[in-house]
Amino acid sequence: MGLPVFPGTLVMLAHERPLEIKTTEAKARQATRIKELGAALAADGLVTLDEQARALGLSRSTAWAVLKANHKASGLAAGTINRMLSSPELPPPARVTILTYIEEKLAGLYGHNKTQLRRFMAGFIRRDRGHSLELCVMAAALSKPETVAEAISEFDAEREVAKQSVVH
Repeated sequence: MGLPVFPGTLVMLAHERPLEIKTTEAKARQATRIKELGAALAADGLVTLDEQARALGLSRSTAWAVLKANHKASGLAAGTINRMLSSPELPPPARVTILTYIEEKLAGLYGHNKTQLRRFMAGFIRRDRGHSLELCVMAAALSKPETVAEAISEFDAEREVAKQSVVH
């Protein structure tokens, strides 16, 4: 059951961590989805980093980091996704890829726990952008609300709380 390192601590041996394979598969799935974003941009004729960065609404260095899909564990940050979805030059296939990424991440397919997923979703709710409501309804649908109206009501309540916390 592990090796003692310091009094009161243990180091787990690799064979004692059965979830590691699942985590590895989840991260590979996440990296593949992020790479599909680059493929969607290239399919739309955006092949240079400058063109892709402009379409994503990101700086060259951020676009490079995103398209490289070499994220340690967390994947794309909500703020980065917000910037990409807010870009008027984002091609529809790339938008679909991003929304699919969000849907899969919120469904837990990339190995994130509930706290990480709540924090990720909060990154969309805190921003008052046109796509935030769409994403909130999508997230709520994944958690099985009774109706879309209920999801919208929850979104409005959370947005109001967020606004009040900023004011105070």
